[in-house]
Amino acid sequence: FSLFDGTINGSTSMKVILPVGVPMKQAFINILTADKGNNEPFDKKPILFNSALSTVNTQKTIKLDFGANIGDVLLDSAKTISSDVYYNIHGNMTVESNVQEFLSSNFPVIFRINENDKILRNCSMTYNWSKLRNKIIIKGAIKDGYQFSDSAENSNIMSPFSSRNKTIGIRAEVITNSKLYADSLCKEQAMYTLIEKQRGVKSLSLSCGYIPFLDVNRSVLINLPNLNLFNSNFIIDSFSMNISDDPSVSINLTNMGEVIF
Repeated sequence: FSLFDGTINGSTSMKVILPVGVPMKQAFINILTADKGNNEPFDKKPILFNSALSTVNTQKTIKLDFGANIGDVLLDSAKTISSDVYYNIHGNMTVESNVQEFLSSNFPVIFRINENDKILRNCSMTYNWSKLRNKIIIKGAIKDGYQFSDSAENSNIMSPFSSRNKTIGIRAEVITNSKLYADSLCKEQAMYTLIEKQRGVKSLSLSCGYIPFLDVNRSVLINLPNLNLFNSNFIIDSFSMNISDDPSVSINLTNMGEVIF
């Protein structure tokens, strides 16, 4: 992503304008294939785009003036469809919402951690309850006097973050996003934001030996009886690697079963 955030380049050499009504996938492709200043596109590789969003069109004109930071435009455009945008381990730009994957627990399981595994060096659980929101209300754009809106709430009594948990109660947040021009997009944004507001509230941190095939939003089966975790399905939030004579990796994960609403 350093191609787009200014670390390596990230600025257009010409003016690019994408009008209202362009399929969002095509908008991303047009941005990726813009001239980076040497008569070459930023990225020629195929983009992996959530098929459920293939019929969503741009709702406003996207302008990239000479020298504009493409990374900001890509991230901003992704937010209008409640999606993450990143490069996968194969080097393809990926645009996906992850909402349905969370609700169905349909993330690929890439490995398993057991209490006595030699690769496991340390593990701990941290909490950040101030971050928690269990109800999200999204207010979108106003068109012809009507304001698009919808909401999402974690009322799952099996979740420690539930609004039905008497200790926690309802922790609501109202967010206005004038870039959302449909109730369905407000709903998707509400579910996406609800998940993000719960990820990291209760975080499992692992320190392990080197694991070469890690990626965010991938599932790890955790069996750590000392933390009362028995074959629990966790999702990778973030990770960092230390490449040295003794390579290691630090991983932060969220329990999927506690986030699902």
